[in-house]
Amino acid sequence: MTPSVSAHPPKTNIHRSCIQCCMAQTCNINSRGKRARFIYGILMVALGIALGVFWAWPDGGVWKWVVSIACVAGGAFGLYEARAGWCVVRAMGFKTPM
Repeated sequence: MTPSVSAHPPKTNIHRSCIQCCMAQTCNINSRGKRARFIYGILMVALGIALGVFWAWPDGGVWKWVVSIACVAGGAFGLYEARAGWCVVRAMGFKTPM
């Protein structure tokens, strides 16, 4: 009898536990940090939308759209950090002044 070979490797919790250990999403910023992330999130989303409408839309071009979408994505992530009270840089172990 030959052993059965699965197409998928067995599921382990090693990868998930490593991520949870290294970058656990627990509240690691105070109200000042949340406010700062909220403000730059709003500004980045607004900047990305303005760049898309007034800069990338009329002329086109891939890089103009990439910059506009990156601004919106970065701002959305800042809003997520503000809402969750979690900073990815602090979760990686860096000390931030705020």
